[in-house]
Amino acid sequence: MRTPLTLGLPVIVAACAGVAPPVPPALPASPVPLAASPRERLARVAPVQGRQVYECAARADAASGFGWVHVASEFEDAPRLQGRHTPPGGRPSSAPLGRGPDNVQGTVMLQVAAPGLDAIPWQRIRVDATSGDAHLDELSSIHRTHTRGGLPPAVPCTAAEAGRQQRVAYSAEYEFYVAR
Repeated sequence: MRTPLTLGLPVIVAACAGVAPPVPPALPASPVPLAASPRERLARVAPVQGRQVYECAARADAASGFGWVHVASEFEDAPRLQGRHTPPGGRPSSAPLGRGPDNVQGTVMLQVAAPGLDAIPWQRIRVDATSGDAHLDELSSIHRTHTRGGLPPAVPCTAAEAGRQQRVAYSAEYEFYVAR
């Protein structure tokens, strides 16, 4: 399933600017490989710390009728990369992290379970549009890999708590690819 996604990526100028390309990290076995296209090369790997933002909301698939819904991901690799991304229908709860107007819009092309049971899925995101920094124009895809944590809260979500948000810590590597 393809999912639209918006990434706020201020201060990513160094991602594509004349730096020797890093070697892509080896991916552990997963049900579907997240390998980049042969028409892409890795421009940068950014290890990030962040928070998955969940909101208590009505859910038909939850026994109580309420459950945790993912509304955004906030992350940073200070001082070079800060961002926030939201799933379709996600309601951002705060302004994007960072201070710049740079923006990347993309579509989740592939999502696979993380190799461990304690982490949010890995993703391959096709870059559909960019604005702001000219170096962003070169981006073709972004991969989120090597995730740890970030799963929905373990505490119950009830009608009395509807609208309450919780932030859950996670870490990941974001790999930025450009066309060859």
